[in-house]
Amino acid sequence: MSSPTLTGRPGARPGAAPRGAGIVLFICCFSLFMTQVDATAVNVALSAVGRDLGGGISALQWVVDGYVLALACLGVTGGGLGDRFGRRTVYLVGLAAFILASLACGAAPDLPALIAARVLQGVGASMLMPVTLAIIAHTFDDPAARTRAIGVWAGSSGVAAAAGPLIGGALVAAVDWRAIFVLNVPIGALGLFLTRRYVPESRAGRPRPFDAAGQALWILTTASLTYTLIHASSAGWLSTPGLLLFGTAAVAAVCFGVAETRSRHPLIDPALYRDRAFAGASLLAVLFYLTFNGILFIGSLQLQQVQGLSPMQTGLRLLPAPAALALGGTAAGRLAPRLGARPILLSAAAALSAGSVLLVLTGQNAGLLPAESAFLLLGTGLGLANPLLTDIAMVAMPPARAGVASATVGTSRQLGSVLGVAVMGSLATVHGPRTGHIATHTTQALDPRPGYLAATAAALAAVLVTTWSTPQRTQQQSP
Repeated sequence: MSSPTLTGRPGARPGAAPRGAGIVLFICCFSLFMTQVDATAVNVALSAVGRDLGGGISALQWVVDGYVLALACLGVTGGGLGDRFGRRTVYLVGLAAFILASLACGAAPDLPALIAARVLQGVGASMLMPVTLAIIAHTFDDPAARTRAIGVWAGSSGVAAAAGPLIGGALVAAVDWRAIFVLNVPIGALGLFLTRRYVPESRAGRPRPFDAAGQALWILTTASLTYTLIHASSAGWLSTPGLLLFGTAAVAAVCFGVAETRSRHPLIDPALYRDRAFAGASLLAVLFYLTFNGILFIGSLQLQQVQGLSPMQTGLRLLPAPAALALGGTAAGRLAPRLGARPILLSAAAALSAGSVLLVLTGQNAGLLPAESAFLLLGTGLGLANPLLTDIAMVAMPPARAGVASATVGTSRQLGSVLGVAVMGSLATVHGPRTGHIATHTTQALDPRPGYLAATAAALAAVLVTTWSTPQRTQQQSP
């Protein structure tokens, strides 16, 4: 059977997409939505997982971070595999791996097995996420059509990330926490069918060589840093074990930096960060996602373990976030050509700051209106920022490096998510007398305010980074 192809329409107006591009965009957004929902839906199921399989907050942090850590470690490599072996081929392999790992999550007999399956899920997703954007860029060769398609892609990612808690709450209430993972099997199978039928194969003419040493050191750096941030609080931040953990992470980071500087084909090219706009977009991606996903993790625990809400009630309490996130992404796409990137990103950082401050001020027993207002602000902030970060990074680089730039910023997003759960989860449990243990009827096992303070600091730092790095207008936005 011949491979599907995309053809342009004779006499099509400038900015129009080629015939068949719509279904390709749908398939890319479809799989991205599934992987992003899985990254956040598990948050509202953590209490049920803990009751069923046992384990404390540190173990539950790994249930969330194991998935995202694999994305952060392998996202750039996934894009390179698509360039070398074919984006459609790598997409299909990644989707199949994601389906099998989801089945393993649903059948996990204990927490170590679940965490291992979550890591494998992340490995599959790491092949999907960067390849979807490369497929879109290949499909939509007109700049205006490509910009609109990327906006839709970014919007589906953001909505999925915030809608996950609601979907997860509904599944836990109606069936069981395992349904969150098992549901991926039939949905993923449909994705395999659609991809084989409608997505054409494409690859880069000259794929970049694989940086094996850089990849190994990047995994060591991110994994050791995550382990340190999750477990150092129980050992004591300034204790000998805690300092040894931090030292290990620091040595790994230095070795990675030295190796990448000397490599002819680095995994994460230090030269990219010489451009202020690109460096700022990458750092902002870390700060925005650290704030949002860290709050999502401890906020879900707070609503269930402190306030006694059910998973479904927790998902409903978080509902303003996905709506605001979708509206924020749409608004950013409409406002950017007129206002430029800087005022929009400043507004996004201000919204995240306000939401974090509101959670700090209302404390552990925030009422319905303050909590929903806070999540509304958080969703608005991330929604406004998300499409602009990708656009700024890609425009800052020559067209030949746009894919690498996008993948690197995507890695920054995942790294921010990993660090948010690790840092805020540790800060939220360090003050309880039973650190690392979730108690159902006591407020002493979880104090989220230190985590919310850290989120506020990250959001305020985003204001400073935006002022320093962000151009008023990108090249595509310039009149």
